[in-house]
Amino acid sequence: MLIREYRILMPLSVSEYKKGQRYMIARAQLEAGIEGDRVELVGAEPCQHEKFGTGIHQEKRYHLARHLPSWTQKFLPTEPFFVTENSWNYYPIYNETNFTCHFTSRISVEVQTTYQDNAGNVDNALNLSPEELAVREVVYLDLVYDEMSNATKEATCSLKGFKSEKTGRGTFAPDWIHNSSPVMCSYKVIKVNVNVFGFQTIGESTIHSKLRDVLLQGHKEAVLWLDEWYDITEGELVELEERLRIKPVQDSATDIEIFETPVGVEGGACNT
Repeated sequence: MLIREYRILMPLSVSEYKKGQRYMIARAQLEAGIEGDRVELVGAEPCQHEKFGTGIHQEKRYHLARHLPSWTQKFLPTEPFFVTENSWNYYPIYNETNFTCHFTSRISVEVQTTYQDNAGNVDNALNLSPEELAVREVVYLDLVYDEMSNATKEATCSLKGFKSEKTGRGTFAPDWIHNSSPVMCSYKVIKVNVNVFGFQTIGESTIHSKLRDVLLQGHKEAVLWLDEWYDITEGELVELEERLRIKPVQDSATDIEIFETPVGVEGGACNT
């Protein structure tokens, strides 16, 4: 198992990001639906935690085989397959998301998240055990100066030169983290386990590399679209999310209708 703790720094406050995250997920999934990606909502219901209070549990299925690296074809089934996501969201204190493949229990991803109004200087924000801390790798992600591996996506999401008209935030100098206000950190501990003989090292490293890009893109977009969501009303957000609830899309591979997932709480693509 490869454990990395990503600390993603943003020029936002935790209270602001709750709304920005909802907008970002809704818009990103609407655009993904246009491009042909498929996300199926299996269920959503309230959940209760003795420490974190009331939250939301969601189960989704991602029909995304065409996005996987070529080496995975060596042990994938011939029939269409999907990745199942189960998430328990208690924003901003805690979120847990598990990803599993329906055809094997040997590949899994677990994501634990907490959001705090600081610059990523809390050493054990998610209360890892001594054994986990001993093998954890800490990775800081600077949304402005860290780039995605896909140059085309990076060009469309770049925050270099960005300035918000509504908030006045930006442009961001190399030391922006120490000279900007507000600043928040998304702490994400991601545990990747690929228990496949001969593929564990490359599998876990590849998945983490893909997830790094997903995290960068999602958080970059949340800031890039700041002026679009900063003063959006609750009613407008709900209306946008309802478009995802009722919009059917056709999955040509299986010839069944799959409904794009409703949002409103974190729970997709590693819960950006």
